[in-house]
Amino acid sequence: MLRYFKYLISTKYPGRWIGRSGTVEWPARSPDLIPIDFYLWGTLKDIVYTNKPTTPVRACG
Repeated sequence: MLRYFKYLISTKYPGRWIGRSGTVEWPARSPDLIPIDFYLWGTLKDIVYTNKPTTPVRACG
């Protein structure tokens, strides 16, 4: 089952997933930026800013 999951993730996100025996490795507890800093935040930013709001937002308070 795990091999199948790794296969699916590798085909959907080639060279981008992180895990044990994954495609991206870095030292544990590294004080430097890690690959997830570049990939995850860029992906989240793309998701959040995909659709611009079309109506004004009311300020609370």
